[in-house]
Amino acid sequence: MCEVKPRPENPTEFAQIRRCVRTLLTKGTNETLPITYEAIYLACRSIVCLSNKGEGLYQTVRMEIEQSLAHLAKELLDEKRTRGQWIDKFVQACDWFEKQVVSTVLPHSCADKLLIGLAQVLLQSWLTYLDRVYVLQDTKLRNLQYVCFMLLCKLLMMQLQ
Repeated sequence: MCEVKPRPENPTEFAQIRRCVRTLLTKGTNETLPITYEAIYLACRSIVCLSNKGEGLYQTVRMEIEQSLAHLAKELLDEKRTRGQWIDKFVQACDWFEKQVVSTVLPHSCADKLLIGLAQVLLQSWLTYLDRVYVLQDTKLRNLQYVCFMLLCKLLMMQLQ
């Protein structure tokens, strides 16, 4: 997978990944990512493989997911709606969240661009080294997609009670 050669921790990489995850999972934000997709991927690789800090990154990402989901659940529950309106908003929120975690279709402005319909896996691909190197080493941990959806279900069920 990757050869682990310990090196000093780079706090900037943690902060960049944290900010990218927060930006990705904040509904309605106009904030742009501070670094490119490739830079996110390389920062994750560096943290997991070179700094051997996968545990810290996993906890950081999990915390950002939990906070983002808490905001999403609060938004759904704060507004007064009829049952039909609430279900519609709930389905829209779940659809948005799934696209952020699993895939998104890149926007296109010209029909002749090669990117038309190109689907990219976002959170999963950014944090591949976390899922495929660190998480696989610990059988008690789940991959990030599973964590995202289980936290969403758990949080929404707690909020609805």
